[in-house]
Amino acid sequence: LALLAVALQVSKHIFEAQCDLSFYYCPVNVNYKAFSSSPGRLVKRHAEAPKVEPEPDWVGAFAKAYKDVAGLNAEDQAVSVRNRIAPIDRWLGTDKALLDARDSWDPYVDSMSDESYVTITLDKPLGIEFVENAEDEGGGVMVGELTFGSPAETSGLIFSGYHLITVNDQPVCGLNFDEALQPIIEASGPVRLTFFIGEAPYFYGEFRPTASWFEDFLNRLRLDDEEDDMQ
Repeated sequence: LALLAVALQVSKHIFEAQCDLSFYYCPVNVNYKAFSSSPGRLVKRHAEAPKVEPEPDWVGAFAKAYKDVAGLNAEDQAVSVRNRIAPIDRWLGTDKALLDARDSWDPYVDSMSDESYVTITLDKPLGIEFVENAEDEGGGVMVGELTFGSPAETSGLIFSGYHLITVNDQPVCGLNFDEALQPIIEASGPVRLTFFIGEAPYFYGEFRPTASWFEDFLNRLRLDDEEDDMQ
């Protein structure tokens, strides 16, 4: 019995030494009560499992960042052309491809396209209730409501939210309420009006037309007006 007790005690120390020398993980939770020299003493010894961090996926992170910038994660978020077109795209002309491929829900309107404007000649009273645009959005006035049965409403070409750009081919965009409407008040006959059909940021903000394009646009309006007068 004495030899058996000595053998068990030696086995205990060897087992403890093996656990202590485990550099990473020793999945042991051993009750040594049976081997302890002190009755009722409970000894537990085990090592914590190491925390292994996964390797960073640099390639995947770069690919996701590129898709976010390019607006290719359409399944994750709806990205407007407004957030994808950079000034260099407009300079290189690549913005046209992005515009043509934009989704139907996208509110972006190209301020340097003749198709983004409506020009119409109306008799007074026009039947348009104009409202002043906020100064931080560029100023000017836009269409609020149309009077039912009025020249503006029956034309089918003018809608709430359109921004008044010219009156009788003279620019009024960006002017305050009184200054913008003064040419309409002073006109004695029909009034020729041009509206931008998009939202204010697309005409007054970052995507506003260049000065040279807008000047050419005004010249085209005046030329069209002269041709109409000759007919």
